[in-house]
Amino acid sequence: MRRRRTRRWRRSRSRRGRRRRGKSRRRRKAALFEKKKKKKKKKKKKKKKKKKKKKKKKKRKEQEEEEEEDEKEEEEEEKENQDEEGEKYIFFPLSITTAITLTILTIFSGEFNTYKIKSPHTVRH
Repeated sequence: MRRRRTRRWRRSRSRRGRRRRGKSRRRRKAALFEKKKKKKKKKKKKKKKKKKKKKKKKKRKEQEEEEEEDEKEEEEEEKENQDEEGEKYIFFPLSITTAITLTILTIFSGEFNTYKIKSPHTVRH
């Protein structure tokens, strides 16, 4: 007579084939894949860094020149301001309504002659 196989035997039988492609094998494959990826990325980064350094040198020179020009302009403005110490300045805000109200106030206060009116476009903040 044929021997009847139990459920336990069938289960163990189906798992035997899976042992070879278990977690550990998957992990090993994943680790290999990650290592390969990392190597490729490092090479790309190195190339990019070299290019950036060249650009930075050019930018630094340009920035230094711009800063020097800005400093010279600021010094000239300070000299101009020192010459006109006696006068007070009003800096107009960008909105038209506040500018109009300020002018009206200065006219009614009677101190219009002592104030010099400057727009924010000519003044650096």
